[in-house]
Amino acid sequence: MVIEEKVYVYNFQHLELADSFATYKNPAGLVSLSIAEDNCVLAFPDEKVGHAKIVKQGNSQKEPLTVKCHDSPLAVIKLSQDGNILVTASDKGTLLRVFDTETGEKINEVRRGADQAVITDITIDSANHFMACCSDKGTVHVFSLKPQVENKKSNLSALSGVVGYFGSTWSF
Repeated sequence: MVIEEKVYVYNFQHLELADSFATYKNPAGLVSLSIAEDNCVLAFPDEKVGHAKIVKQGNSQKEPLTVKCHDSPLAVIKLSQDGNILVTASDKGTLLRVFDTETGEKINEVRRGADQAVITDITIDSANHFMACCSDKGTVHVFSLKPQVENKKSNLSALSGVVGYFGSTWSF
């Protein structure tokens, strides 16, 4: 159950509260749950703005992992079906960041566009090869997660050392 500043995890087998976690203000009820039977992963905004918390449940339960995703509040948070990948977008809606749920390491960063947008959904294919996002701009962007060479680079990518924006990976 997700309320504005807390996530409650219940054990339905015994109908009891299993755990609870404080979150940053979360009026949209952002949360994602993997559907893999052997890798139950839960992700939601952490107490710090722009951070996500990854919780692995079940037999291999570990301490929750906190990941710094963005500098501004999270707008979308999505786990892959197998629970191995977390994708986030901030309220700016320009960058999507991809993280390994085991280590919290950022494994990819892609750019939806240059102007601010409300990202309304993110989806990841079952093989974790592609992801797509849609926004209030009326567009759908498809990104390759493996191999990354299919994604486009900005024509100004040589300037990426000066300003990170120009080195961004764009959808194909």
